[in-house]
Amino acid sequence: MAPVQRRKRRLRIEQRLRKAIERGDLAPHYQPEVDMRDGRIVVFEALARWTDDQLGPASPAEFIPVAKEAGLISALTELMFRKVLADLPTLCQRFPEVRVAFNTSPDLLEKDGVWALLTELNRAHGGLCEALELEITETHLAGVSAAFMASLHQENCRRVVRSILSLSSALGLEASAEGVETEAQRGQGWLYSRAMPLRQVLALPQLLEVCTAEA
Repeated sequence: MAPVQRRKRRLRIEQRLRKAIERGDLAPHYQPEVDMRDGRIVVFEALARWTDDQLGPASPAEFIPVAKEAGLISALTELMFRKVLADLPTLCQRFPEVRVAFNTSPDLLEKDGVWALLTELNRAHGGLCEALELEITETHLAGVSAAFMASLHQENCRRVVRSILSLSSALGLEASAEGVETEAQRGQGWLYSRAMPLRQVLALPQLLEVCTAEA
């Protein structure tokens, strides 16, 4: 694609994405992570998906960078978070021992409304917050060049940690911090299942067949 066409495409995506966020048109799809020993689904990773009535299905690899550049990523993340929380009771009823992982940012965690949502969820569905995993990577921290835990001398990092610990204490949950290097989650990916909308997730069996080299 020529540079002029790329710029026009990017501007079009930004315009349509802004409207889609305002209307709440984006939706989470869920990709299962399985225990490779028995195929049991242990985690669903929530991923943003968007189909525009003019652009058609948009790739996250295309619209997520545009959202970041256009200053829309916080609004997009909050929209996804609210929808994931709405889906969580249904997911956990169908898969009682599953956890739902959601990639978030410090900006979202600093909003009072987020804590209110989590508190309400915990009140309405006691203990359900334990099924939610909020994943924060060092790439989400504006102005932080080193890894998250190595940057606790920076006020923005300390503020996020204090918020997380405060919420964890209030809800009676355990908070843990991972180091810079973590083992890859091998039980996730298209080998087992693509990311899919909630209605299709609910039709999945409790166990997914584990593919082998001989298969």
